[in-house]
Amino acid sequence: MSHQAAFAPFKVLSVLQSVPSRPLLGDYSSGRGMDNVSRFYSLLAKWRAETFYSPSMKEKIENPSFQAIVREIGEDAIPMIIKEIRHQPDFLVFSLYFITGENPVPSAAQGKVTEMADAWLDWYARTYPHVH
Repeated sequence: MSHQAAFAPFKVLSVLQSVPSRPLLGDYSSGRGMDNVSRFYSLLAKWRAETFYSPSMKEKIENPSFQAIVREIGEDAIPMIIKEIRHQPDFLVFSLYFITGENPVPSAAQGKVTEMADAWLDWYARTYPHVH
């Protein structure tokens, strides 16, 4: 075994330590986390009330409450969005695309909210394996 290969795990560890950690579900030790929780649920309730009867996807996405969830709370909202779509799949699922820039939804499931939610739940389990 080469000298370089013997120390490879230490190199990987140092790289991992330099990567910012993702927030854990329920890890709200800072006041900011709790503020985001209450703000998220307030914005979510307002968004659902304001867009419930709208058939327009554009109107749902451009709604100021939806935009605040995406732009102001951002990644901190991911665990709460996952919790919501796990229990009540709806168009909130689109916020995950805007927050993460990813799209784990297969083309055959596009526009099918329940299937889209399932794809995001699978993505979350793969991306955050330590959180359930």
